[in-house]
Amino acid sequence: MRILFKHKEGIHGYAVAQYLIGDSDKNLLKSIGNIYTVLRRFQKANLVESLIESNESDSKIVYTITQEGIVTFKEMMVLVTHFQSIINSI
Repeated sequence: MRILFKHKEGIHGYAVAQYLIGDSDKNLLKSIGNIYTVLRRFQKANLVESLIESNESDSKIVYTITQEGIVTFKEMMVLVTHFQSIINSI
């Protein structure tokens, strides 16, 4: 969700996977199909929208965070920060 929040102009699923994996293991990119399942779930929950971008040689689905997704992300970050402060105080 954070990646989608940072890329409000839209991002395709493979790029999301690249951000998650970074430079750690390029072979993991081949088995990152689960990212599309998560993106579809976000879409069903109205947290992201998808748009197919096509050109002559290929097409990609670009995912964009919705206003509801932005609100949800910000609420989740408040909770994470709260839980983190509780854990740090232990």
